Amino acid sequence: MGYHVTILRTRGKASLPIIEDEIERAAATLPGGRHDRAARTLHADGGLQLWYQDGQLWTKNPDDDGLDRMIALADALGARVRGDEGETYRALDDAYTHPDDEDDHRATAASADRWRRRERRTWIVRGIVVALLVILAGRRLVQAYW
Repeated sequence: MGYHVTILRTRGKASLPIIEDEIERAAATLPGGRHDRAARTLHADGGLQLWYQDGQLWTKNPDDDGLDRMIALADALGARVRGDEGETYRALDDAYTHPDDEDDHRATAASADRWRRRERRTWIVRGIVVALLVILAGRRLVQAYW
C-alpha cells in the first residue's frame, strides 16, 4: 500500500467532477505538464504522474516537490489536495480538515477510537491469560521440587 493523495473539488457534501478539458489547460501551468487523454494521466517534470478517475486526479506516495506541484495544479483547477487521512493541504507544511470532510473525519476518528479500545481489551485479556499460565506453571514447578 502507498499513501494516496487526490486532487478533488467539492461543494458541501457534493463532488464537483474535474473534466479533462480543465486538466488539459491546467497541465500547461506545470513545468513539463502534459495530459494524455488516451491513458487518462497527467505527467509533469520531476516524475509526477497523476491518474484521472471519477472526476478526480490521484497519485501514490508523492514526494514534497510532487505534492507542492499538486497543490499548484489544484489551485489552477479551483480544487484542493486531500491526503489518505482526510487532511487537505494548503501548503506542504499546512494541512487542515476541510469543512466538506468533517463528518467523514469524525466518523474515521470514532472508528479509530473503537479499534484502539478493542485492541487494548485484547492485550489486557492476553496479559491475564499469560499471567495465569505463568502462575500455573510456577505452581507445578514448585510442587515438582518440594
